[in-house]
Amino acid sequence: MQEGSAIVLMVLVLINALIIVSVIASISLVESRMSSNIKNSTPAFQAADSGIEWVLKTIGDENDSSKKISEVFGALAGDGSFDCPATDVGGVVCELYFIDIAAEIITDANIEIIEIDSVRSVGRRGTDDQEVSRAVEVSLAIAGCPSGYEKVADYCIEKDEHQDSDGNVMESSFEDAANACFEVDARLCGSGEWAAACQLSATVGLNDMTDNWERVDDFTQVDRVSVFGFGDCDDNQEETLNNLNRFRCCMNTN
Repeated sequence: MQEGSAIVLMVLVLINALIIVSVIASISLVESRMSSNIKNSTPAFQAADSGIEWVLKTIGDENDSSKKISEVFGALAGDGSFDCPATDVGGVVCELYFIDIAAEIITDANIEIIEIDSVRSVGRRGTDDQEVSRAVEVSLAIAGCPSGYEKVADYCIEKDEHQDSDGNVMESSFEDAANACFEVDARLCGSGEWAAACQLSATVGLNDMTDNWERVDDFTQVDRVSVFGFGDCDDNQEETLNNLNRFRCCMNTN
């Protein structure tokens, strides 16, 4: 009877010992993984940060926002990514992505630099379940005008009268013209902007500024607006909001 009790006691002791060993092993494994994550996290973040710095310096050195991404950074992968210059060093991988104003990753390398709204850099280190990723994203403030626009003073104006998606010059009411500019992240030009651009049209490279009436975003009365440019830069008159006229969009430089 005593021998049976001793065996049961010994089994209980062994079970308790096994539980303790298992708990200690689990804690040790978690701590090991945490230590590995911490070890991989710092290099991953440093790689991502370095990628951002490299992009900013490269764009700054080019000093030409009208260049295409391919001309400055080369080809993009199908998902829009491209490698940092010092990728896969010390087991660290770094990938870069350009983001447009709609928060979408740019996959077309023929897009101009001016169209980039932000850049995202992702650094990775480690393998399998111990891989750690760290991302850094910054907004870009690139001065310049997008394709189809020319710079006048501190704003950009369309080189040609505004066209629809099929390439046809639009003639629209005031509301439709304002909406058309809004859809391309621009606005109707003010009368002062239009007049200044018209005077410099030959120098800047603007077309057809005095061939037709063009509407601007200036009200002469509650229900009447100005149009400019039928004959010369100083020609102007007022008309109703619903009259159909050509127009061109403006936007501020960054």
